[in-house]
Amino acid sequence: MKLKKEKINLEVRVQHYGFFNSDLDFAYKHKPYKDWLLKYTELKDIEDYECGQYDFDIEMIRRWIKKTKQPYEAVWSEYNDGIYILPKGWQERMGI
Repeated sequence: MKLKKEKINLEVRVQHYGFFNSDLDFAYKHKPYKDWLLKYTELKDIEDYECGQYDFDIEMIRRWIKKTKQPYEAVWSEYNDGIYILPKGWQERMGI
């Protein structure tokens, strides 16, 4: 057989900590991210923040995860048009 590389769609069941429409949605629901976001952006109020103002939503959450050593991974779902927060190492547990 010849190995190919292409985009395929698979339905996968995973445990997750939540689905969020944007990083702002995540900030409203998860205070540690909100606090970090305000400190990182030097904004005084979350109402002054706009999605995409500093980087893509998924990248902001990934930056928070990395800088604060969180036990999560952030995954973008094109199908659902949003962000899932998954346990770190979720792919290894599934054999992906």
